[in-house]
Amino acid sequence: MTASDPEAEWIAGLSEGLQQGTFLKLVLSRPRSAANPEPPPAQIRVRPIVLREQPALSFVRRYPTRDDTRNLPPDEGLRCITALLNTPFRSAHLFLEHETLQLDYSKKGRPMLRRSATAPQAAPQTAPQTALPASHDRTKQYPIDSAAPWLHPMGVTGADHQVLPSMSRKWKQINKFAEIIRRPLERLAGSSRPVHVVDFGCGRGLLTFALYDQLRKYAGPEVRVTGVELRPALVHEANRVAKALRYDGLNFSAGDIRHFSADTPLNGIVALHACDTATDLAIFSGIADKADFILCAPCCHKEIRPQIRIPPVLSPILRFGIQLGQEAEMITDSLRVLLLESQGYDTKLFEFISLEHTAKNKMILAVRAATPAEKKDTALQHIKELKAFYGIQSQSLESLLREAGRI
Repeated sequence: MTASDPEAEWIAGLSEGLQQGTFLKLVLSRPRSAANPEPPPAQIRVRPIVLREQPALSFVRRYPTRDDTRNLPPDEGLRCITALLNTPFRSAHLFLEHETLQLDYSKKGRPMLRRSATAPQAAPQTAPQTALPASHDRTKQYPIDSAAPWLHPMGVTGADHQVLPSMSRKWKQINKFAEIIRRPLERLAGSSRPVHVVDFGCGRGLLTFALYDQLRKYAGPEVRVTGVELRPALVHEANRVAKALRYDGLNFSAGDIRHFSADTPLNGIVALHACDTATDLAIFSGIADKADFILCAPCCHKEIRPQIRIPPVLSPILRFGIQLGQEAEMITDSLRVLLLESQGYDTKLFEFISLEHTAKNKMILAVRAATPAEKKDTALQHIKELKAFYGIQSQSLESLLREAGRI
C-alpha cells in the first residue's frame, strides 16, 4: 500500500481498527444504480458486537420498506465490506475511536480519502479495550450526533457538545424529525438528478439544518437544501451559521411559498406548520415537480370550517365549536391525503410529537409510488362523497390540481 492508494489505505484502517478494538462503526452509502431486478440497499451500517462470547460484525441493510440484519465473523465481514466498495457503494464512512476515514468514489470510480478526528461523543463510554466490544447492548444512539457542528452555533448545545437543559424538548423534536425523514431520504441515494429539498416556513432553521445533516448522510455530500422563511432576520442568522460552517449546499431565502421558484425540480418538500392553505400550496409544488416525498405538519385549518353544513346525525356532536374545529381539521387533512393518493403517492397520517410539545402534532408523509389506477379512482370517489356529506364547495389543493389539469 502507498499513500496514493486511498482504497487500500481505508481498508488498512478498518483492518487495524478491528484488530486493536478501536473500530466503532461504518456506513456504506450512495449506491450506484442497479442493472439487476434486485436493487442494492440504500445504505449498510456495520458495528461490532459479541455473540456467544465471540466477536462479530452486525450488518444492517436498509431498504425503503425494511431493514435486514446479518451477523458475520470479523474476517468474513472484512471481506464482505471490501467487496462492496465502489460497486455498488460509492461512499464508505469509517469511524474509529480517534479518527474518521471517509472514502468517496467519483462517477468514474476514482477513490478519494479524507481523514478527520472523531468527535469525543462518538467513542463508547466504556473502559479501553484490546478487542471488540464485549456487549451486544449499546447506549441509545440518536440520529443526530450531539457533536454535530451546527448544534452549538444554533443554540442547542454548549461548547462541550452537551444539550442545554432549556433545549431538551427541541432536541427530542429534532431527533424525532430525523427518524421520520430517514426513509424518504434513503430513496434519494443514487438519484439520477441533482438532489434538492426545500423546507417551507423554516423559522430559525433548526430542522432545516437537521434535514441537511441527514440528507448528506444518505444521499452524499453534493446535495442542496433551501430553507424559505418570511422573517429576514431569521434568514440572515441561519445563512451566517451555514456560511461559517462551509455548508455550501445549505442556504436560506426570505419569502413565502407563493413566490418561491426553484431553479431545479425538487426532490422533496418539507412544510412544517405552514398556515392554512399555505400547506396546500406546498403540497401542490411537490406534486407539480414529481417530488419523491412530501412531508408536512398542517396548521391553522381555516378554509373548510365555515363551509361545513353539519349533517343532522352529527348535530349533537358538532354543535360545540371546539368539536366542529377538530372535525374541520380531520376533514381538511383527510382530503389532502386522498388528493395525494389520487396523484400517485403512498401516504401516512400520524402523530409527530406528543401534545405536551404542541397542539398541532399531526404529520402527513407522502412518498411517490407506482400507484394502481383503481386506487387513484377510489381516492377521487371518496373526495366526492366527503364533500357532498359535509356540503363543502371547494378545497385549495383540489382547486390547484384541477386548474393544472391533474384531476
